[in-house]
Amino acid sequence: MLSPTIDFMDASSTNVSSWLWDFGDPNSGTANSSDLEDATHMFSDTGTYTITLIVETPDGCSDTITQEVRITSQYILFAPNSFTPNNDGDNDFFFPQGLGVDHEFFELYIFDRWGDVIATVDGEWSNDISIGWDGKANAGAETAQMDVYVWLIRTTDIMGGEHEYIGHVTLLK
Repeated sequence: MLSPTIDFMDASSTNVSSWLWDFGDPNSGTANSSDLEDATHMFSDTGTYTITLIVETPDGCSDTITQEVRITSQYILFAPNSFTPNNDGDNDFFFPQGLGVDHEFFELYIFDRWGDVIATVDGEWSNDISIGWDGKANAGAETAQMDVYVWLIRTTDIMGGEHEYIGHVTLLK
C-alpha cells in the first residue's frame, strides 16, 4: 500500500446539516468515522471496505448510501546492487524485496559473466532473506569470486500478473 489515503466528497443535496461517514475500517480505531462534509481516511490494510455515509437535513430527514472501495497493494520490486557474503550477519545474501508479490511463486537465476547459470533459487517468496543467493557458485562450498553477476527474477503479483526482471549485482569480499 503506497497510498492508502482516500478523499471522500459528499455529493448529496445542498440542504444537509450533518454528515456521518463510516469507513468500514475498525482497525483504524477512532479514525474509522468522520462528521465532516468531505472526509479523508487512511486505510489500515489492503482489503475491501464498505463505506457508509448518513446525511441529515435541518428538518430531520436522513438518507444513507453505501459503496465498496478496494485497497490493493502495489507491485514493486527492490533489488540491491551489491552484497558481501562474508558470514558477518550483515548483507550476506542477495535477495530482492517487494510489495504485492504473490508468496506462492518466484524464481531467481544468477548468471556469471559468460552467461552460465551459477545459482538458482525458487519456491515461496518470503521476507526471509536467507533464502536468497548466498554467493556460492554451482552449489560449491566457497564464495564465488568478487565480480558483477547478472540476475533474472520471475514473480507473480497478487492479482496474478507475471513479472520478469533482469539486473546486476556486485559480489564484494
